[in-house]
Amino acid sequence: MRGELVEQVQATTRQGRSVLLVSAPGMGATFLARKAVEGLVSSGHPGDAFVLQGSPSVGESALAPVATLFGVDLAGAVDDAAAAREIAQALTARTDAGKPAPVVRVEDLHLLDAATSRMLAWMARQRTITLVATARPSTARLSPWRELWKDGCVQRVDVQPFDRTETADFLVQALGGPVSADLVMRVWQLTHGSVFLVHELLTHEVDAGRMVSSGGAWQWIGSVQPGPRLLDVVHGGLEQVGPLERRALEVTALAGAVGLDVLGELGASDPVAGLLLDGVLELVPETEGLGRLVPVVRWRAPIAAAAVRELVPWPQRQEHLKALGRTSYDPEQTGEGIIQWATWSLECGERVSVARLRVAAELAAHGGVHESVVRLTTVGLDAVADMQVLDRVRLLRTRSSAHGFQGVADLARVDLEAALRELTRAEAKDGDWSEHRVDLARRLANLELVYADSVDAAVAAIDAAVADLAGLEGVPAAVEGLRELAAERLVMLGYGGRFTEQLSPATEMLMAGKSGDVARFPLVTPVMLGLGQAGQFAVARAVDMRYAAVVGAAGRVYPWARAELLGWRTLLAVWAGELSSAREHLAQIRSGAGLLRMDRCLDHLAEGMVAAADGRWSVARNELRTANSRSPLRDDGSLTALTLAYEALASAAVGDAPATRELIERIRRTPLRRARAMQAEIRLVLLDAAAWSHAPDLEAQAVALASWAAGQGMHRVEAEALHRAIRARSQRGALPGSSAADTARALGRLRELTAGIGSERALAMLDHAEAMASGDEALVVARAAALGNVGLWLPSASQKVELTRREREIAGLAAAGLSSKVIAERLFLSVRTVDSHLARVFAKLGLHSRAELAQHLG
Repeated sequence: MRGELVEQVQATTRQGRSVLLVSAPGMGATFLARKAVEGLVSSGHPGDAFVLQGSPSVGESALAPVATLFGVDLAGAVDDAAAAREIAQALTARTDAGKPAPVVRVEDLHLLDAATSRMLAWMARQRTITLVATARPSTARLSPWRELWKDGCVQRVDVQPFDRTETADFLVQALGGPVSADLVMRVWQLTHGSVFLVHELLTHEVDAGRMVSSGGAWQWIGSVQPGPRLLDVVHGGLEQVGPLERRALEVTALAGAVGLDVLGELGASDPVAGLLLDGVLELVPETEGLGRLVPVVRWRAPIAAAAVRELVPWPQRQEHLKALGRTSYDPEQTGEGIIQWATWSLECGERVSVARLRVAAELAAHGGVHESVVRLTTVGLDAVADMQVLDRVRLLRTRSSAHGFQGVADLARVDLEAALRELTRAEAKDGDWSEHRVDLARRLANLELVYADSVDAAVAAIDAAVADLAGLEGVPAAVEGLRELAAERLVMLGYGGRFTEQLSPATEMLMAGKSGDVARFPLVTPVMLGLGQAGQFAVARAVDMRYAAVVGAAGRVYPWARAELLGWRTLLAVWAGELSSAREHLAQIRSGAGLLRMDRCLDHLAEGMVAAADGRWSVARNELRTANSRSPLRDDGSLTALTLAYEALASAAVGDAPATRELIERIRRTPLRRARAMQAEIRLVLLDAAAWSHAPDLEAQAVALASWAAGQGMHRVEAEALHRAIRARSQRGALPGSSAADTARALGRLRELTAGIGSERALAMLDHAEAMASGDEALVVARAAALGNVGLWLPSASQKVELTRREREIAGLAAAGLSSKVIAERLFLSVRTVDSHLARVFAKLGLHSRAELAQHLG
């Protein structure tokens, strides 16, 4: 990777110009410099190549290392000036002898003494050497290097950290296979794109068995620990800095985040400007809402900060904590820094108030650092014997959620039941008590739905809380709690797939009042899933408009709000056949800006659905396989049955019958849990997988699904199933004929449903169905090709000739009327490759044109 930077360095040095590679520590500048110089030597560069490292020994001239490069004896030099003259004379003699300027590679200019720096800069300016050096930003802005690159004597090349896409590409290349979106995001968040840190983190976690290949894709499960090599490198770096800089680095790592004013009180603020410039530290963004006038700093790469924390000796940790306690430091003014401060304090045996423990634990939960949540809450529960009842309830419920995210459902249940017992000990059933009772009901209901896979038990947990709040009409919080529980009951019914009793009252609740209610936001996603499967797209747009306006406010109490909004928008756009909108929403999901997900596997689901809608089956299959590879290890979103169904469809579409059968069997063994909300869509997707598998009973399956969907009020799915039934009859030659009456009834119902749905996809399906009923083959071909424009791709009636997976994919796109250029862009191939595949398809099928292909596949 980054071969273009190596080529840039080589091209510059071949012109006789020096190069300064400027980067923060760990960005791979040294590696790039070494590769560039090695490449020059191996390609026959005429000049010699030297590497300058280290400092002069005690008693040596400061220029001794430089003199050694050129074989100059400095025994007669009385001072640095005399040494410089002797070195200059030696270089002049080399030039006079016709020798080309040597290439001198220097690592870490900031470690050179002043005399050596001046000498190298003079030689680079005179072009008696070609310098290839690495420098930190704070060094590059100082003399003599600043003047060199400003005067054009040296080409400055800024080496940037990996962005998220480059991080993903590096991980795929290094691990040799697909990686989950969760793994990529965790690596990027811990390293902020530092090339060295990414490499070291990957190597250590694979060796430790926490980064594993599961189901064909790499996943990362468990907590992270700095490896021994990283610890050695960080230790070496700390040994090279002065005492004030080291204090600033250690205190910031231990505390998580520290204000510049506090570092000033510790006498450690002077080095901070350079550390910020070099990308070691960073300012906490204003968007994190600390509300402080004085800036707060933290380590840029959390994994590097973790290494520093491990390296600080125990007595020094305690000394730093005591010194911090004598300043104006307030951990609650450092945002997420309070998490690390609380951990540090507990490690040193200091008492932390329950209030601060709770704040730290809740922030850790919001950031997905579940190991820290368990640790902080456990210490608090064990250490404080006289804790107030409601404080214990808060910590227990917070720890319960962390256990749930870690996949330890039994411990999550134990904590919730303990919290309920604590609540019964409360002296008064006041407002606080009511709020806690409502919150515990939500958590218990979710536990029953997700881990026990029981909708009835989830609803019963809500009903029990309603009974407990009965008779508290004089407590405003209890009255509001009853309203919230009514909404939560509808949430459970929605995720449980009981839309016949949920969808109408839930939609009415969401649309009540003048604007969207933040407290109702958790109800929006199951309602949108129900409306989408029912084909009520106009109502869905009205709900979306209301709650998109409050998504920012909802995110403060419901962290996944914006991610869920983009998720349901992508789903509904695909279902409606609005593919350009689906791609726009997917682009926002890819950017990741401001998105906190419950489960990043849903990113792969969105990618796979849009790829399938575009007819890019191989891409869709890879994305969905990556999503499903994590389900044996973790299933935070509990939608595995849905992602398995889509992977089965993609596998069937590329002709992998064994994989399709295996995936369908996995679906049968997989608890539905929240995926009950998508039962209708799952059944439809499996129906299309059966179509691609040329199931002999396809028509019967389609009719059965249409009947079931009608009973559930899932009219979009009913319409889709009716379309597949009509198509199956047409393909077996039953239109028109003995089943004409059945077809007429189905077509009449399809017209009725389409009028209510009104989406682009529904209209295209109706046009296709009417063309099949008419018996006009040319019209059928044209209408079938139009289905691809709304994301519907179906196979030919039979596949008598065996095509490869890629040939099937390209043939389907070509039959839909896409040009070779468009197909190439969709599948990331060359036009020549597409045409070559099409030529083989035509030869195998005995066809001569795309029109014949469309008729054959239509």
